[in-house]
Amino acid sequence: MSVIAEQLEWLAEKSAGMKCEWLVILKSKKKRKHWLQLTGFTMAGTYPHKEEPAEVLAKAGIEVPPMLYASTWEPKKFCSYGHNGQDMPPVIAFVEDYVQKVLGLTVEEKHWKVKPTTIEDHMKKYAG
Repeated sequence: MSVIAEQLEWLAEKSAGMKCEWLVILKSKKKRKHWLQLTGFTMAGTYPHKEEPAEVLAKAGIEVPPMLYASTWEPKKFCSYGHNGQDMPPVIAFVEDYVQKVLGLTVEEKHWKVKPTTIEDHMKKYAG
């Protein structure tokens, strides 16, 4: 099982009943500037391109499942997607494809630093 599948399944379990209290931050050990942030309902990550995500995903042969929707993005910085938190296999496949085909990284756990935390604790870290 990939680190992506493992973490998204854990988050889906923690987010049952539409609660979104946990997030997982994954930082690449290989490409230090590449990261992912996953919750039971969102995926955000490094976006190293200037073209719109839909264009880059299409060129990479990545299909966006119907339960995923583009949320926000900034060229050469990040992009994020929301989902319903229900049908996880297509979400997992999308995120794995994104990591491999857009970021050029592996989904093996040994290549990632994994940090689960509560959203509340994460927000405290950035509060002024």
